[in-house]
Amino acid sequence: MQNRLLIKSASLLYLFDFDGTVAGDDNWQGFIKNCKLCFQRRHINPNDFDIRWCILTARPIIDRFLIRLVCWYHKLNPQQIITGPTYRYKFKNVNQEIEYKEKIIKDILDQKFKINFVKTKVEKILYIDNNLEIIKGLNQKRQEYRYMALTVGDFLDRSYQEIV
Repeated sequence: MQNRLLIKSASLLYLFDFDGTVAGDDNWQGFIKNCKLCFQRRHINPNDFDIRWCILTARPIIDRFLIRLVCWYHKLNPQQIITGPTYRYKFKNVNQEIEYKEKIIKDILDQKFKINFVKTKVEKILYIDNNLEIIKGLNQKRQEYRYMALTVGDFLDRSYQEIV
């Protein structure tokens, strides 16, 4: 692995998925089991990279408290937590989750969705997720938008920097 610094810019936003990426497990095993796994498993701490970052998850609004609690427990400090649009989980399949995350990412880039801590326009987004279906789906739908979805391994390896 080459020793390259992470790109730090006011116009670049790092978004991390929650389940299976920051903490817990991506495979749904029931609410209680997944809650336990969130407290037992922390996969990556974006704070270690001295970047401003947010969580973008398909979990419902009602889980925001749980996400904050897990972040507090693992000493994670996301700037903002972006959850699904409803109080109950609404996505029936992975394609609906991809469409939701694609819409949020594109709305951030179009300045239709407000990121609370950024004063300048977000021009590029790196979305980090360990779900390969989500990554593939998001990258296929990029069009002219300046974002990239990648795994935690790619993020840590910094193999994306030539493209960004």
